[in-house]
Amino acid sequence: MDAIVTVAAVSDVGPGTVAIEFETPDGFEAEPGQFVKLSAEVDGESYARFYTLSSPGVGDTFEVTVGIDPEEAGPFSRHLDSLVAGDDVEISGPFGRSYYDGESRVVVLAGGPGVGPAVGIA
Repeated sequence: MDAIVTVAAVSDVGPGTVAIEFETPDGFEAEPGQFVKLSAEVDGESYARFYTLSSPGVGDTFEVTVGIDPEEAGPFSRHLDSLVAGDDVEISGPFGRSYYDGESRVVVLAGGPGVGPAVGIA
């Protein structure tokens, strides 16, 4: 699915880390562990990056968590860090076949970029 999504909220969730919550577009279905491609134009340049869903569902909203190193952040990371409720971003996806599939019990171990999907699965 390709769509324009609206930012519902942005929250600081740790040092150099923000959670961006988007309004779920009609027909969008995804599972914890899948990922989406976010795209935007920044200063006349097109950027696109992949982010794993960090919310347990996609009912009314869904979330991605973005780590932003202030010393090494590129234009797109700075753009995502500057988003506020009401801003729009292009989305494609979901992608990926490794996701939580409703098992009654699960053990989740994660580090680095794996923390995003682990939060959604947990």
